[in-house]
Amino acid sequence: MDVNPLKQAIRNGTTTIGVSITINSSRVVAVLSHTKFDWVWIDLEHGLLNLETAYELVQATTGTNCVPIIRIPGNEDWLIKQSLDLGAFGIVVPMVRGAEDVARAVSASNYPPRGIRGVSSGYAMYRWGVNASEYWKGCDEELVRIVQVEDLQAVEHIDAIMMAPGIDLVFIGTSDLAAALGCIGEPNHSKVEGQIQKVLKSGLRHKVRLGIVATNAQEINRRADQGFSFFLAGSDAAMMMRGTTQTLEGVSPRM
Repeated sequence: MDVNPLKQAIRNGTTTIGVSITINSSRVVAVLSHTKFDWVWIDLEHGLLNLETAYELVQATTGTNCVPIIRIPGNEDWLIKQSLDLGAFGIVVPMVRGAEDVARAVSASNYPPRGIRGVSSGYAMYRWGVNASEYWKGCDEELVRIVQVEDLQAVEHIDAIMMAPGIDLVFIGTSDLAAALGCIGEPNHSKVEGQIQKVLKSGLRHKVRLGIVATNAQEINRRADQGFSFFLAGSDAAMMMRGTTQTLEGVSPRM
């Protein structure tokens, strides 16, 4: 089974760009999936989405080249299992602080004997376009496993995280990193950038792919030149707000 284009792109270091899904609307996801976004990141960590609504959002990407991944709210075995059972092509694990956290997530995402994921016919094969047997035999190799580095403890243990087997990409959570540094709401602060550079150097040294938030072409190009290849361009809600603001900017006052 070789059906996950995001996995191949990460392996090759190809630049990919995606959007965070926070609105419970399969129609919004369908629209975004038909753009040039490479993936949608269905966000169960923040907001009102849950596993039941996530299933509908995953299915809304069917028939497109846009890959559905799920950010789970915590590094729990059952959350990883159920997120994958509903058809996600990958998981994003927040607040990883060391190699032990990575090992737990990787184990929960692999079937025995490589891991502890329970076997169920589930719904995954409906999105993957394969039968159950093909899914069980091939998904361990094809799933994308992303861990988030977003506090000082994680940065302190960054080399151990990078060397932990089984992860495909490390994503830097700049908002939480800013909060940890005492500059909440300032992800572009020089203190944050200093920590970003530490993670970047470690990733380049250990040849691990890296991701970060970058909300415009200039920022994406700048970070790509540094060595990043996976870019979160913002959320569905933020893009709606930004588009509306741009549309109405300069409109004369109405009576």
